[in-house]
Amino acid sequence: MHHHERHDGLGYPMGLAGQEIPEFARILAIADAYEHLTNGKADGAVQPADDAMRQLRELAGTHLDPLLVSAFGRAVSEH
Repeated sequence: MHHHERHDGLGYPMGLAGQEIPEFARILAIADAYEHLTNGKADGAVQPADDAMRQLRELAGTHLDPLLVSAFGRAVSEH
């Protein structure tokens, strides 16, 4: 339910922000966005992992938790 919330509080359904959003939902939001970008579900275009990570970093602080995006990026680069 909360993976549609935004880090800046402009998401839905409750308008939660930052740490108010359950950690699992913040992680799920990052994984969901990455999966959509790398599998072509966002707009039909499949993006390489580097491009997808660049987009996630651009969303860090507004849509996504910046600390978790950073951790996700490290995990992706290691594997």
